[in-house]
Amino acid sequence: MTVIWWRDIPAQVVARDGRRSSKAVLHPRFQVAIDKAASRAGKRNYNDYIEEWRKVAKACADDLEAEVTGEVERLETNLRQAPPRRTHPVRRCGWRPGPRPGPRRDPQQAGPGMTDTVVSSATREVVIGDDRPFVVIGERINPTGRKVLMEEMKAGDFSRVERDTLAQVAAGAHMLDVNAGIPLADEPAILAKTIQLVQSLTDLPLSIDSSIVEALAAGLAVYQGKPLVNSVTGEEAQLERVLPLVKKYGAAVVAISNDETGISMDPDVRFGVAKRIVERARDHGIPYEDIVVDPLLMPIGAMQTAGRQVFRILGRLRDELHVNSTCGASNVSFGLPNREGINGAYLAMAMASGLTSAITNPIADGVKHAVMAGDVLLGNDQDATRWIRAFRVGPRGRGARRSGQSAPVRLAGRRLSADAAGS
Repeated sequence: MTVIWWRDIPAQVVARDGRRSSKAVLHPRFQVAIDKAASRAGKRNYNDYIEEWRKVAKACADDLEAEVTGEVERLETNLRQAPPRRTHPVRRCGWRPGPRPGPRRDPQQAGPGMTDTVVSSATREVVIGDDRPFVVIGERINPTGRKVLMEEMKAGDFSRVERDTLAQVAAGAHMLDVNAGIPLADEPAILAKTIQLVQSLTDLPLSIDSSIVEALAAGLAVYQGKPLVNSVTGEEAQLERVLPLVKKYGAAVVAISNDETGISMDPDVRFGVAKRIVERARDHGIPYEDIVVDPLLMPIGAMQTAGRQVFRILGRLRDELHVNSTCGASNVSFGLPNREGINGAYLAMAMASGLTSAITNPIADGVKHAVMAGDVLLGNDQDATRWIRAFRVGPRGRGARRSGQSAPVRLAGRRLSADAAGS
């Protein structure tokens, strides 16, 4: 019997006897335990990643399936009692999140950055947190404002969805947002089909994006893992319909800070709406670490104070509510030229104010570079390792990657692993 812990292969138990074999993939929380153990051991060097993987061989009986099941149960029990001490570190490549620099802290203690929000696919977890690398949620699988994509999805043609999925994974997205908001179409059915397709292509966790409760329910029913539900507002009807769904499926949820009165121009009022959603969620048994607040970013071209308003709310979300945050980052530049430049500058400033994730375009170099630089300056890229690996130039002027270029991607079949994609 072999127990394998390896970042490019989900943690799993394998039993082999000649030509027979049996395998079981362990729960994604094993990767979080592995990450924390690696961080405690100080294993952050790339060479350690290559060299220090673990295989433990054991003798097993003839019933391979029973042996595998028993070993999984033993490991699950041990994990609940004490996290593993000798494990494999996270692969830290490009701008993909790595382990936090320190142990998990008590969320009730004073001070910023107290919350970790965990979302997952069937085999991979992503953790959003104030002292973790910033999480980029790819925005491209959304027909809003994309007439061609809208008509294709409505007609059952998902080829563009496939291309957008693979392109965002290759560009380094940590999660993907999936939206199927198409007027006069069967949104619940289309959203469910899109989620199943995307999960067949990548192991990145997904954000299930819809304002239609029936569509959210359909997406949750087919999703494998723990998704991020996008979203619930402070409107009473929405709270009473969406929060029970979130609790039923054990999901995390985006809380949008508007209610029946609309979107307030007063940042303190928006913060109050967010606080009320957090409290109502707790009444439904949803922990505050499973709530990610969207402070509602408005276009800066239409509202000169839009940036300042959001920066103020973000600081209060981090310091007072201790919850993570997200936003549709591309909204800020709507109607302006050189949108990528505005988006990148906004993200760097918002990260400094407390923003921990964003739904944005991971393919845009301006966005990617701003996020990577923000992680360096906030101390969430240990020793600037990912930045150096992405942009270092070799002795003859040839580095692993030059600024503005992406690493080559090799696809194995149709499914693309996040780590296999490189940056």
